[in-house]
Amino acid sequence: MLAPDRRTACRAIAALLAAGALPRAARAALNLEIIAPAALGDSLDQVARALAEGLNQMNGAVTAAVTNAPGQGGFTGLERFVNAPKTKPLLLATSLGTLGATILAKRALTLDDTVPVQRICGEHLVLLVPERSPLQTLGDLSAKLRQDPSKVLLAGRELGSASHMLCLSLARAYQLDPKAMRYIAIDEPGEMFRALMSGKIDVVAGGVPAYAQQLKGGSVRALAISAGARVDGFDAPTFRDSGVDLELVDWRGLAAPNTMDPSLVGQIAEAVALLMETPAWANALGRRHWLPLHLKREAYATFLGKERDRVAALYRDAGLI
Repeated sequence: MLAPDRRTACRAIAALLAAGALPRAARAALNLEIIAPAALGDSLDQVARALAEGLNQMNGAVTAAVTNAPGQGGFTGLERFVNAPKTKPLLLATSLGTLGATILAKRALTLDDTVPVQRICGEHLVLLVPERSPLQTLGDLSAKLRQDPSKVLLAGRELGSASHMLCLSLARAYQLDPKAMRYIAIDEPGEMFRALMSGKIDVVAGGVPAYAQQLKGGSVRALAISAGARVDGFDAPTFRDSGVDLELVDWRGLAAPNTMDPSLVGQIAEAVALLMETPAWANALGRRHWLPLHLKREAYATFLGKERDRVAALYRDAGLI
């Protein structure tokens, strides 16, 4: 359970109210809906629910509930979000995969139709093999891919996801034709793990939190983690440890409708920022192996622009857009 330091949060909110730092509307509780464009239990759903739980425990500044809208790589949730009533307090939980899916699909509706609010956390990715796999190192995988990429079956989330980007980035680093690599999409981590352990697939690309238990239990091995340095608690090299200049984080962010009143967006952003500063949020990140990547509105908007360019370049190099 997420149990923020209520006294810390309340003192911060009370100080803002006393100083008149929040608009008058902020003095009444907002009933906020957070749309998670993912299935119940998915990593993005977990982030949305942890956020809602934290906000609900901040004694009335904002009350929040999560609505799931999975499907089409996040487009179902994005469409529902953009078409919601203009006056409704609403957030959309987003990720690197949400951005990637919208770019890859080349549809009219994109994250440009929303307002960036905050970046709140993220997670590293990992390449996994069964403990008994003959692939002992990332170098072994590289050699096999260079010899015949059709002999290696990689699996991850849907096309456009962070795990898909990781595999494309690896192909680019090895100067391989990404279209020659065999990649299949499996949306459910449990199903993907079963396919890996049964030998139906050779390598899984996924988020560290989804496979932390299996990694620590020893049933699988990490060929590489997409972090800049070794990660505490995991006996796994980084890509750079293996001579590959590759680092990737699947970040999680929040967006507001571009039709929402700016003062309301600001009020919600302030409540989220207060939550990000509590020790309890830091504890929640640690328990779930999430990264503390908080960025406020202006910095997050700048970051998103750079990410959009980076991801689009990756897809262009791969011949996918």
